[in-house]
Amino acid sequence: MAMSCWSTAEDPVIISPVPYLLKTNNPPNASEFAAVHDAISKAESDLFNRDRQIDHVIAILDDLRYQRTQNERNLKMMKGIMHPVRRTPPELLAEIFILTLPKQWQIVFKSQSGGYRKAVLLPGQVCRIWRGVSLTTPQLWSRISLDIGLQGKKYEDEVNLTETWLSRTGQYPLSMEIFRTENFQVTWRTPKLVFPQSLIESSYRWRYLRLSGSWSWLYNGALDSVRNRLSQLQNLVYDQGNNDASHLLSRRPLTLFENAPQLRYHRCRIKIHPWPFTLPWSQLTEFSAEGMSLRDCHDVLSRAQNLVTFSISRMSPSMSPPLHHVLHPHLRSLCINHYYCTTTSTLLNYITLPALSELRYADVHAKSLLDFLSRSACSLQTLTLSLVSGCDAAHVLQLLPFLTELHLPHAADELLSRLTCTPDSEILVPKLHTIALSIGTGKKPYLRFLDMIESRWKFDGTGDTLRRITPLKHVRLSMEPISTLDLKSHLRLSKLRDDGLDMCVTDRVIEDGI
Repeated sequence: MAMSCWSTAEDPVIISPVPYLLKTNNPPNASEFAAVHDAISKAESDLFNRDRQIDHVIAILDDLRYQRTQNERNLKMMKGIMHPVRRTPPELLAEIFILTLPKQWQIVFKSQSGGYRKAVLLPGQVCRIWRGVSLTTPQLWSRISLDIGLQGKKYEDEVNLTETWLSRTGQYPLSMEIFRTENFQVTWRTPKLVFPQSLIESSYRWRYLRLSGSWSWLYNGALDSVRNRLSQLQNLVYDQGNNDASHLLSRRPLTLFENAPQLRYHRCRIKIHPWPFTLPWSQLTEFSAEGMSLRDCHDVLSRAQNLVTFSISRMSPSMSPPLHHVLHPHLRSLCINHYYCTTTSTLLNYITLPALSELRYADVHAKSLLDFLSRSACSLQTLTLSLVSGCDAAHVLQLLPFLTELHLPHAADELLSRLTCTPDSEILVPKLHTIALSIGTGKKPYLRFLDMIESRWKFDGTGDTLRRITPLKHVRLSMEPISTLDLKSHLRLSKLRDDGLDMCVTDRVIEDGI
């Protein structure tokens, strides 16, 4: 609304009619007093009008700000209508929901399990459409953990949650984990654990099963109903509690899994002898464990003649060696990360693996390895070794003409020299394209390393097809300390990188956290 008293920039500014009295203490005379009084009245009236104008402008500004806020909110809402997510097909939304789930979902990973359940439920809390997509995506609900260590109302809630998730999986294959805390022991007075019937009925859809924590309750028959129903089971993992060992020694093996026609992968934490389960060993193609003895490793390889991969994190020596030699025709990957033994006894002394293409073995003696490779006559492509002297390592590499990847935690100067390609030298591992080494201190080992890398990067054996090699593609070096290298060495390294070699040099002191 317009104001009749609106002032403009052209309105005169009221000034004192007696400016000569402003900076003095002289009193005004009668005429001066009247003039000043009249000026004061005009100034007060002008201030009143200007205050009204300011209030009016503020009201207009507030109204403009309010209208802008409303328009901005409406604009965002209208843009939301046009957002591509509204036109995203339900199948694509379902795939996005699945890809956002954490990798670790089992209760045994307690810090992640709660987050996984929340991640599954989250899409259904966004809007009605997303909830509909979520509820009709069976894969989203197909990883189910059941904590049977809970008691009373908590266990009832856990069972209700399990049944709800199962009802949303349709006929989709399931990944199951059944977990019980390790401090629980079953006695003859303990009542039989009752599983929800829907869980038992879904057992024909179990593709992955993990039994974690203390599972001595199994011997009370809690899962007997799933026997002969595990037609889709492919992966069996069990992490028994340490306090179960003595309790299980006196028990007969469980036969829950001996009729699982699709079972291919088995993993356990610590081997208990005799085996707690009767397994279809001839079906298995993959086996791994955190800790086993040499004799038990030999036992598994004897039983499971169709294994393709065999991996043990820690292998311990046995009081008595294996009784017979094992020829394993299908094993392609053998991995023993740690072997705690001061003698020459090793698993390689008792096995022959003609199909082996990957070998990762810790603390191996050169003679045992040489005998094994000669006996197996395998076309090894990946080799990871530790505690092998340079000379012995070179002898090993002479038996591996098809090797493409080499990982050595400790590489001696002599080995670096033998790997260097010159016109007159013997070409070791001509197909090698990936190498990871750790060398000693000082400038000399590093210079030998650079000589070796440059020779295998440039050498092509022109004119002699028998001496051609595969150029290196990936190089990893760990040494100490990098700061002692001179400028020339750094320039050689930089040139290799600039020429296209994927090369990484790390400081072992930093790697070890010293």
